[in-house]
Amino acid sequence: MPSPETSLRPAQQPAPEVPFDPRMMVGRKRRLVQAGSRLMPSLMARILAWRYVCSTVSLDRSKVDARSDVAYVPLTDAYGLLRSSVPKGAAQRRVLLLPGKDGDIRQMARMARALRRDGAEVDAMVLPGHLEKARTPCDFGTLTDAIGHAMDEGGPYDAVVAHCVSASPIPWLLAEGHSAPRVVMLSTPLDLRQLVYVGAQQFGITGACRDAFLYWVNRYGGRHDILRDWRPVARARTEPLLLLHARTDHAAPIADVEELARTWPGARLQVFETSDHNGILSNACAIAEVAAFVRADEEATVALRACSSKG
Repeated sequence: MPSPETSLRPAQQPAPEVPFDPRMMVGRKRRLVQAGSRLMPSLMARILAWRYVCSTVSLDRSKVDARSDVAYVPLTDAYGLLRSSVPKGAAQRRVLLLPGKDGDIRQMARMARALRRDGAEVDAMVLPGHLEKARTPCDFGTLTDAIGHAMDEGGPYDAVVAHCVSASPIPWLLAEGHSAPRVVMLSTPLDLRQLVYVGAQQFGITGACRDAFLYWVNRYGGRHDILRDWRPVARARTEPLLLLHARTDHAAPIADVEELARTWPGARLQVFETSDHNGILSNACAIAEVAAFVRADEEATVALRACSSKG
């Protein structure tokens, strides 16, 4: 007979199998970050700021090396250019494409193909921190210096086409003497403080931790202060400028870009009603506008405005 002690034990039942939900880990990490931001706001801000300026996107060099239509041109050990020549004949113009930080370079593939068909040799920049899987920094200062180096070393270019945070330093680079006869800026964040606050919101931090986060992101950028005023520099520019922007852009408020269009002499702004921050890169009307602007085809540009307003 079973002992009284044994009979009092509950029957051993196998534990039910609970399927793993990745969202549980995400939620747990977020709660840990929020707790750390309250207990150690300065330390947590510094850690998250470093994570923010490092990219999780990287280029697979083996796939590039296997292609015959694209060549990787290193500028330093940390970054370089993907160079694609025109399909046939000599290039009529040269264009530098600048993807945004954390932006997969393939997002600009349709635009690159369109420019090549239009007779342009296209260099697409592989940004610092995007060449290998290890987290290496692509802070605003490193990014700005690398773009300036690419404009000089890879050029001369007939046009520079820049997206997101890669477009933000263009006015200062032009003022420093880096050449770009024609400039296209897509989904451009001008208030970088607000862009960094969006990053803080994604981490779930507020208050003192958010303010320290901004401080460290700015400090990692070195001599390039993200809080500097772009207006005096833009007011002095003379290069033809095309601004393409989605009205509902979540990362770059359209009001700032509208002000840039009023400040930069001769700038033209085209607003897209149904596109978004990244979707504009593959928007057919936007690509056609860029191609027409790069070749200085004013008649085609005027004809495309009706298309763009619907895109």
